[in-house]
Formats: sequence, C-alpha cells, structure tokens
Amino acid sequence: MSKEIITEKIFIDTSVFIKENFFAGIKLNALLKHAKEQEIQLYTTEITVEECLSNIEKQFLQGKNLFKKAIKNLGNKAKILKNVETVKPIFEIEESFDTENELALLKEEFKELIDENFRFIIVDSGKTQKIIQDYFRENPPFKDGGKKHEFPDAFVLNSLESWCNNQNEKLYILSDDDDFLSFKSKRLIPIREYDKLLNSISYTYSEENIIKKVEETITACEGEIIEKIIEEFENEFPSEGWDNCFGYEYYLASLEDIAFDYLDHSILSIYDNEAIVEINLKGHYSAEIGYEDLSTAFYDKEDDRYYGVEQSSQIVSDNIELAAELYIYVDLPGKPAIWEWELEEIIKGIPEDITLE
Repeated sequence: MSKEIITEKIFIDTSVFIKENFFAGIKLNALLKHAKEQEIQLYTTEITVEECLSNIEKQFLQGKNLFKKAIKNLGNKAKILKNVETVKPIFEIEESFDTENELALLKEEFKELIDENFRFIIVDSGKTQKIIQDYFRENPPFKDGGKKHEFPDAFVLNSLESWCNNQNEKLYILSDDDDFLSFKSKRLIPIREYDKLLNSISYTYSEENIIKKVEETITACEGEIIEKIIEEFENEFPSEGWDNCFGYEYYLASLEDIAFDYLDHSILSIYDNEAIVEINLKGHYSAEIGYEDLSTAFYDKEDDRYYGVEQSSQIVSDNIELAAELYIYVDLPGKPAIWEWELEEIIKGIPEDITLE
C-alpha cells in the first residue's frame, strides 16, 4: 500500500549517480522532474560532487579505452567495411575524438545539472574529532576495520546529520552503498530502493483519481503486460556471443520454457496524465545454446584452420528477475476516457552473455 512521504528533502549519494549513469537513469530523471515541480527538494555536498566528477573521469577514460579497442578490433576483423562509404566515418572517428575537451564538456554538463536542481549542505568540519573516533571504533561507515576511503562518506553523513539537527528536519538518504546506509541517525532516513520512494512521491502529490486509474490499468492489463515483456525478452536475448570460461563462440539455437510472474511496481512520476512505471517480474527461462566443440578437433597451422570440429549444444536455464519501464497514459477519444499502456524497454535482467558448463 502506498504511503505519503515523511519529508520532501532528499539527499542523493555518489553511488546512486553512478548507478543512474550520472544523467541517463529514468529514476534520477524522475527525481529531477519532481524537483522542478517543487514537490521535493534535492540536496548534495561539495564532497559528493567532487566524488561524482572523479568517477565521471575514471569511467570516461575506461570507456575511451574500450571504444578504442573496439574500433581496432573492427578494423582488423572487418576490414572490408572500410570500403563502405556509409560506415567509413566509424573508422575515422577516433582521430576526431578530443579526449580532453569531451571530458571537460561532460563534467561541465554534470555541474550544470547539480547547480540547476540541487541545494548544497555545507560540510561540517567540527565533526572531525567524532569521525576519527568512529574510524578507530569501526563505527559506520567504517565497517570491517575502517577503510580510509570511507572518510569522505563520514564527513558527508555527519554534516547531513548536523544540518538536520540545526534545521529540525529529516532527510531521505538515497544510496546503494551498504556502509553509507548503515550510519545510525534519528534524522537521516536511509533508502536503497528509491523506486519505492518515487512511488510515495507520486502518491503524495498526484490526484487520487489518476493514481487509481494507473493502478486499475496495471491490474486489468497485467497478463498482456507480462506477455509483451516476455516478447521483448525473447527479442533482446543475446543471439550469439563468447563464453569466457571455455573459449567457445556460441549461438542461440532456441529459447523456450519462459515464464514470469508479477512481483510489484512503482509509479516513478505522473505528469499531464502520463505515468512512468517500473514493473518487476520474477521467473525463469531455458535456452538451447549451440557451439563448435574444439575439444576433439585438431589445428592445422599451414591451413590456419581446425579439422574434425563437431557441433554441440547445451541447455542453459536460469531464474532471474526483470525490471521494465512502462508508460501509462490517458486517451480521450470521447467519453469515457481510456487509459492505455505501452512498454518502453526492459531496463534490468536480460543476460549479457551465457556461461556454458
């Protein structure tokens, strides 16, 4: 059952920005929408922003190296494509990729996002003595021996608590970090599943009739929604790949025995009679995976090929949870209004690769 929010004040930890890819996450964007509608207030600290900028740089450089490697592999294994006019720019893009400038633009974009949507809480330097004591006593966030890299988190958490005490306020703390969430405070409300918080925000500020219609639509169309998600799951399931354990290139021969049941859902936002909903399913699948078995083959150096290769297959099964994004909206062809839905995408749960046994 939905509940109203305890406070409209919300702090977002670095781990959440990372999980939401800093800009692109649907839940982060839902929070930003609620903030722009002045339904909630988002808070941060200078330490949190600096941690995010550091992680942006780290992930950017890792991504650049992976991108460079992918272009190199493409150039080696698909040279013929260099002769195709429409794809030639792919092989030339590295030359025009200005690393320093693109990274600077990315950081500036993040700073603008913070400046436009967040309020700053000043770091309380007066908590230094308490933080040092917590470090040696292994109090949260210094868990299991007190890691030095947790000092920034300790300053942030103690500063948030000081601010709440001074303002006589409570503050939601959104984080995906166990140590961060383990900090004890009567003023700070730790939240890991922030889709549930978004659901509470929607419940608090949206018209009761709209919430009711969204819930009714999900209930009435649950079977159709699950069928559509299964169809999308089949389309997005990896059709081929590479098993890192055994070194087999594999392909999907068939996908069957797929079944998912509804778990729950969260209404992330409602604007102009359109709701963004995250729905969670739990189920299983079985897949027949085919591959060339090289264990009985022999390699001829002169011919540069394997002989005696046999085709083999395995059945791979797994229990998984899926999360999907839905749009539920009202159509007004006349009276009465018709509430409809459409699947945007599966956002979590599709296997990225297959491991053969």
